[in-house]
Amino acid sequence: MRTKIKQKHRMHTSVQDKMVSVICYLFVLFMVVVTFLPFLNVVSKAVSSESMVISGQISFYPKEFQLGTLKAVIGSKVFLNSFRVSVLVTVVGSAGSLLITVITAYPLSKKHLPFIRGCLVFFVITMLFSGGMVPTYMLVRGIGLLDTMGALILPMLLSVYNMLIIKNYYEGLPESLEEAAKIDGAGNVRILLQVILPLSTPVLATIGLFYMVSYWNDYFNALIYISKPGAFAQQKRSASRFRASPCVRQNTLYHGR
Repeated sequence: MRTKIKQKHRMHTSVQDKMVSVICYLFVLFMVVVTFLPFLNVVSKAVSSESMVISGQISFYPKEFQLGTLKAVIGSKVFLNSFRVSVLVTVVGSAGSLLITVITAYPLSKKHLPFIRGCLVFFVITMLFSGGMVPTYMLVRGIGLLDTMGALILPMLLSVYNMLIIKNYYEGLPESLEEAAKIDGAGNVRILLQVILPLSTPVLATIGLFYMVSYWNDYFNALIYISKPGAFAQQKRSASRFRASPCVRQNTLYHGR
C-alpha cells in the first residue's frame, strides 16, 4: 500500500515537473520571438524600397525587395571608417574597462586593509552624484582628448556598479585558497592572476558583455566630444542619418518643431 502511494506521489511530482518545464520552455520561446521581431523588422526595411519604408508599410517581411541600399552603405568608405572606429572603441574600451574594474574590485574585497571602508564609500558616492556634463566636457578638453578615441573610452572606463558586482563575487570566494597560495610563496599579483581570475570566468564574461554593449550602443559621448568627421563612430553617424531621414523630417514638420 505504501509502495503504491509513493509511486503515485512520484508520478504526480513528475507531472508537475513536466508542466513547469513546458511553461519555462514556452516562456523562453516567447522571449526569443519578442527579441527577434525587432531585428526582423530592421532587416525587412533594409531590403525594401524607400517608398514602402517611408509609408510605414513594412512590418516583418520586405516589400519591393532590393539590395541597392545595402550595397550603397557597405560600399561607402564613410561607413567602413565609422564601423572600424566603433569596433576599435568597443574592443579596446571593453578590455581596458575590465582590467581597471578587476584591479579596483580585488583590493576593495579585502576587508582587513586599512581605510578600505572609506575608499568604498568614495566609490559609492560617485554613483549618486556626478560633476555634470559641463565640468566633464571641460575636463576632457583640458587634458586634450577632444576629437580623439580616448574621449570615447576614458569617460566610461570604470562602472562602479560593475565593480561592486565583481567585488561581491571575490568576497564569496574561500579565503583558504589565497592562504594556501601564500603558503606556497605566491604574492598578491600571482594570486590574482593564477588563482582568482581563473575562478572568476563567469563574472568576468558577464561584466565584459555589459561593457561591450555599453561601448557599442554609446553615441552621446561622440556627439559631445567628437567634431572631426573622420573620428565619427558608427552610432553617431547612424543618429545623424536618423535625424536627417525623410520620416523624421515629416514627423518634425507635422508637429511644428
